[in-house]
Amino acid sequence: MIALDLDGTLLDYSPAGHATRANHAVLRDLAARRVPAVAICTNQGGLPFGVLGKLRKDGQPYPTPAQFVARLSVIRLAMEDYGIVSPQVRVSLYHPYADPAAIDAAARQVRSGLDVMAGLNWTVYTTAAARKPGTLMLRSVCATEYWGDSDEDAQAAQAAGIPFVRVPRFG
Repeated sequence: MIALDLDGTLLDYSPAGHATRANHAVLRDLAARRVPAVAICTNQGGLPFGVLGKLRKDGQPYPTPAQFVARLSVIRLAMEDYGIVSPQVRVSLYHPYADPAAIDAAARQVRSGLDVMAGLNWTVYTTAAARKPGTLMLRSVCATEYWGDSDEDAQAAQAAGIPFVRVPRFG
């Protein structure tokens, strides 16, 4: 199973209020390889800060769980146009500087949003062990290859003993 990172790999880094864009170059590459299904493994450590309404260093708000779920829906629909499904999603909400109560609140909201997505096998993690570059998410989907845009993604693939495909950061 090929696993992919979400932000910067499959989706752009949309500021709040802007339309989310799918990385069609990645989707075309997957379709050309006749990949019917992929897993998404993503760190979303900003969501606990979004629950609290905090701002990033650049003054932009952190994403909320609802925005994350909406963005995930965008990429799943875009994949369908290429004949690709994403039946497995793994999300790590852990961030070392996030308040544990905010991590739990974000997890409840993300789980609620994922519950309504048909045909989706998902897990939301709230511990440091799941955060990339750790391998828990990749191992849980039996990843045989990982595509991502960051050194953290490359480290996760290397630690899991699987090939890494670096995707130029999108958006």
